[in-house]
Amino acid sequence: MVNYQFQHSDGTLNATSEDGFYSIDSSGTITITALGASSAVNDFETTPNSGDYTVTMTDGTGISDATITLSETNLNEDGSFGGQEAFSYAENQDAGATVATLAGDDDDGVVNYQFQHSDGTLSATSEDGFYSIDSSGANHHYRLRRKLCGQ
Repeated sequence: MVNYQFQHSDGTLNATSEDGFYSIDSSGTITITALGASSAVNDFETTPNSGDYTVTMTDGTGISDATITLSETNLNEDGSFGGQEAFSYAENQDAGATVATLAGDDDDGVVNYQFQHSDGTLSATSEDGFYSIDSSGANHHYRLRRKLCGQ
């Protein structure tokens, strides 16, 4: 029967890596632990992005050691807005007047801005049709024409 374990710097064998970031089962499957998932080892933007670990395999008749490298790759994470998500503008704007300009940040660069509708689709026009947005993030107001009834 084959068994895999991490070898620690003191020579002991364990199912968990010495830093506590990974665990290995008897079949050789390595998983990230809760400690690893919440550490810099799980964030590509924080170095280092790889680590070397000694794994020992035993098969009942012998022992073999191998140094393995676990390398983290970059993920294209979602961008973020600079915190300002509510805007005010003076009433009686003309159609096409800019009423807000968004500022977003993304490690890969902001490609464009769109409204997300309730069905998940993306559009340059808000779901209610009152606003449009261009690729630079400028939000334009379209005046709603409505008939006022009453007094």
